[in-house]
Amino acid sequence: MANIIEEDHLKGKTVVYQKEKQGYSICGDAYYMIEKDGYFLVAIADGLGSGENANRSARIAVNIIKKQHAGTSLEGLFSTCNAALSKERGVVMTILKIDYDSKRILYGNIGNVGCILTIDDGVCYRPIPGTGFLAGRRITPKTYEYPFDSEVSFVLYSDGAEVHNMRDRFVQYAAAPSEFVQKMVGSNDATRKDDITIISGHMK
Repeated sequence: MANIIEEDHLKGKTVVYQKEKQGYSICGDAYYMIEKDGYFLVAIADGLGSGENANRSARIAVNIIKKQHAGTSLEGLFSTCNAALSKERGVVMTILKIDYDSKRILYGNIGNVGCILTIDDGVCYRPIPGTGFLAGRRITPKTYEYPFDSEVSFVLYSDGAEVHNMRDRFVQYAAAPSEFVQKMVGSNDATRKDDITIISGHMK
């Protein structure tokens, strides 16, 4: 079943859309979000393949992030997840951390979980994803760091999402994540060739 969840945070709002692949009863993607006094963190783990085994790998990754995100660097989280997945199907993953105290956006990625950002005055960034996946082999996550002053809008999406015109729609609705996700649901629900997770947020 489709699942759209809207959540208010101290600094803004997030909206999540998730749908399993056609023919499956469970989504192979998993996500985690948390807001603390000093930062907001969101992650999507996309298990390789579909169904229960993909979901298991994705859950292993997000449970590690849930337990260890405080005080652990993004590189450290990727390393721990990678080790835990050595005998599993594996995942691709993106983690985004908005540090309110230092006014920095930290991005880490392995594989094709996409990300688009707009910062302050509307400048749009699309970090280049890293290659590979987390399954116990040596990996080096792709990392970026962006400064911000007052506002950050973002969308993270697994590779099942239809990305045609996504950037243009995101720029148009960056400060209104509910409207953006509703626009994307219509184009993605008709052809679900893979699991879909889309998380959009606006923080200020």
